[in-house]
Amino acid sequence: MVQQNSTTPTTTPKSAPLVALARYLLAQKYTYTTITPESHKIVLDRRDEKLKNVDLGDVKVTLRDVFGLNVWFTRKCLDLGQDEEGRVLGWLEEAGVLERRKDANGSEVIRSGVRFSTIGTSLYMHSSFPTAFNDSVFLGPDTYRYVDLIRSFVQRLASTPNAIKIKTAIDIGAGSGVGGMELARFCGEYGVEVERVVLGDINEKALEWSLVNAQVAGYVPVDEEANAKNGATTTNGTLNGNGGATHSNGTNGTNGTETNGTSDKPHFPPTTLIQPTTPTTHLHLAYSSYLSTLPSHTPLSLILSNPPYMSSTTHLYSDGGHSSGLGMSLSIIDAAVERLLPGGHLVLYTGVAILDGGRDPLKEYVTGYVEKGRVECVEYREMEVDIWGHELREEGYRDVERMCAVGCVLRKV
Repeated sequence: MVQQNSTTPTTTPKSAPLVALARYLLAQKYTYTTITPESHKIVLDRRDEKLKNVDLGDVKVTLRDVFGLNVWFTRKCLDLGQDEEGRVLGWLEEAGVLERRKDANGSEVIRSGVRFSTIGTSLYMHSSFPTAFNDSVFLGPDTYRYVDLIRSFVQRLASTPNAIKIKTAIDIGAGSGVGGMELARFCGEYGVEVERVVLGDINEKALEWSLVNAQVAGYVPVDEEANAKNGATTTNGTLNGNGGATHSNGTNGTNGTETNGTSDKPHFPPTTLIQPTTPTTHLHLAYSSYLSTLPSHTPLSLILSNPPYMSSTTHLYSDGGHSSGLGMSLSIIDAAVERLLPGGHLVLYTGVAILDGGRDPLKEYVTGYVEKGRVECVEYREMEVDIWGHELREEGYRDVERMCAVGCVLRKV
């Protein structure tokens, strides 16, 4: 994985210019699929090798170069008209995410401090490359597999007679907001009724950027009166009614991070949005450690999560806790068993360290709950049989023969 070089948070951007920029990219039919950090570095290194004797001032760059590959470039080299380049760079400067440095010749080069990736027809903003800060907001191959798991879950639910209505769903460690927003989109496509989707995270930047991504997708914040009717208030950092949230740090005995945020004093106010075309579904953003944003009496129909799963002492943002990085995933399963309504579901995408001899510790943990009659295992599949192979050299994986990506769907009995 890309080594972390700083724990200093990057500047929090203003949202309006980023929403405008994203909508501009959509209008330009921009597309980009994010690859692994290792593959991304190879592509950048190969490009640098080709251009090592070329003045960057002579190199034209495209929107995909700037917002996907995330290259450094010089002003007036963006392959757009002068006015269009001015608009694009203006949005980045206004948002505070235009990075600058000097090249080997002492000339200024610039770069976008955010990337944009496409998933289906949707566009999502996430952190620049490499993801070097503890508050980085991630999107990559794991995200695409997570979305595939959510889609298959919704398709199955749509074809299940008398399936439980999704009253409240929460995406734990929502990051850029992809899981919850794609859930809402799939529910609309397949005719599954969902009242409210909560995006919860302890990384405030993730929540701020989820808000940008939601607005790009057509969501609009509800007014204060509507917020109150939905049970939301920012008084003393809590939410009342069905939706309520209490700002709390920590992660119930795991490694102290849900995705990658570390703020001791959260300032992101609980925010509710709707899409005018589907106003019956509310999207709610809230600072949340695990399920802390939802009071125990909340009727919880669905839990989604794509938690950190690496065994790491140097990468705070990817550390899944004990048991070869599986600790956070196990805690989410425990929470789901306790909090879901009967008939409710957990949709969990995670990485699993398969131990020597082929033992799968996640499957063993799930089997324990199944044998006790607490849950039904609806789906358990390896979505990728070999990931992060280079990590097997690390101390935390001494007894591991491979890492795999697993999609797990449980139903509360």
